[in-house]
Amino acid sequence: MTNSFSAHIDSLRDFARELEAQIDDLLAARDTVMSLAEATVLLGAFAEAELLVVRHDASIAQLRSLLEGVQEAVRFAEEVTHTVAASYRAGDQQAAHTLAVPTGGGAV
Repeated sequence: MTNSFSAHIDSLRDFARELEAQIDDLLAARDTVMSLAEATVLLGAFAEAELLVVRHDASIAQLRSLLEGVQEAVRFAEEVTHTVAASYRAGDQQAAHTLAVPTGGGAV
């Protein structure tokens, strides 16, 4: 049994593009949440209404924080994917170069 593996670099690139699309979607969601945060919520001038406004604002802040965390994780995954693809590409190029060099050590 050998300890070898292969990677399809185009699949890694496709995955990175999908992650980029996910980041765009997260930015759109963040913008929507920000518009909710900027909107004035008028529910009335009684204690329960004021409490609902406070909870509404807290929910928006929590959602914004959650979206930022997800966006950060997706960006990290995108960076890792690009790094892995670049490493495989470099490894492939190095292997191709090594295979092209004559056994006598001459230049290609």
